[in-house]
Amino acid sequence: MHDTPPEVKYDEELCFTEFAVLYSHRYKAPLMSAERLTAEKVRAAEQLTRRDAFHIEPQLPAEARSIPDDYQHSGYDQGHMTPAGNMPDEQAQYESFSMSNMTPSCQC
Repeated sequence: MHDTPPEVKYDEELCFTEFAVLYSHRYKAPLMSAERLTAEKVRAAEQLTRRDAFHIEPQLPAEARSIPDDYQHSGYDQGHMTPAGNMPDEQAQYESFSMSNMTPSCQC
C-alpha cells in the first residue's frame, strides 16, 4: 500500500453547478468526476423528468471536445461519469449531458 495517491494527469478542471470533472484533451473524455450527493438532492432529482440533451462543452478548446456524433456507429453509448439521475434541478441535469461528462459505455 502506498501512502500517497496516484498522480492523475489532466488538462482541464471543469466545475458545474452540482459536479466537477477532470478532463483529458488527449482522450477527449473525463478522467474522473465528483459530486456532493445528499438525501435532499436525491429526493429533488426523483421529481425531475429526464431530458436527454447531449451537447458539446463550450469551455473546452474545439480540438479537445468530444461531440455526440463521435458515438454514431461506434458500438458505444454516451455514459455519464456523474449520473443525470442525481441532478436536483433542470440546470444541473442539462449540465450533466455535457460531452465533457461522457465516456464510452458498452451497449452490452
